[in-house]
Amino acid sequence: MQLVWQPPTGNEWLRSFTRALAAGRPLPTPPPDAPGPFSLADPARVRAVLGAAGFTDIRLEPHSEEMWFGEDAADAERFVLGLHGWMLDGLDDEGRRRAVDGLRTTLTAHETDDGVLYASATWIIRAARP
Repeated sequence: MQLVWQPPTGNEWLRSFTRALAAGRPLPTPPPDAPGPFSLADPARVRAVLGAAGFTDIRLEPHSEEMWFGEDAADAERFVLGLHGWMLDGLDDEGRRRAVDGLRTTLTAHETDDGVLYASATWIIRAARP
C-alpha cells in the first residue's frame, strides 16, 4: 500500500500557496512524468509504472481529508515559507511583500479552532506482486 498525491487541482493547499507566492508571475508547471511529489498523481501513469514493474491488481482509492499546516496563521506561515520559500526567488522587495501578504491572507482565511486547514486529495494505491 502506498499513499500519493492526487493532481494539484484537488489539493487546495498547493493551489492557494502557489497563487499567493507567485505574486502574479506565471510559474512553470513540471511535466506530469517529472520526478516530484505529484509524479504519481495520474492513475494511468501509476498503472503503467507498476505494471511495467510486474505488479498486478493495481487499485487506486481516492482519499480526501483536511491537511493541517499550523496552530494559527503565523505558525502556518513559518512552516509554509520553510517549504515553499524558494518560490520567492527572483522577486524584488515589493514582490516579496506582496507574495507574503497574499500567503498571510489565505492562511488567515483558513484558520479554524483546530488550526490552519486546507483540503487535500490523495490516492491510496494497492497492488499485488505475483
